[in-house]
Amino acid sequence: MTFAQIWNHFFYSFIVFVSVGLVWLGLIEPRLPSRRLSVTLMIIVAVAAAGVRFYYGCRSDLKQRRTAEAEIEAAYARDEEEVG
Repeated sequence: MTFAQIWNHFFYSFIVFVSVGLVWLGLIEPRLPSRRLSVTLMIIVAVAAAGVRFYYGCRSDLKQRRTAEAEIEAAYARDEEEVG
């Protein structure tokens, strides 16, 4: 993976982290009795969501790369058959 792809996945993971935090603060925190418990759970959920986003983004990029490499290999093999 390139640095740009990794940066892109970190950026979108950060957006997911912030979004989960905002939704949590608006919808879930008022229903929990303890602010400390709420913040702790919010951070755990937000980090988990960001991690899942990063993992699946990287996995998708690697899958696309393998598919592209396989297509290039197939095209190269076809070209060799036609020339050779």
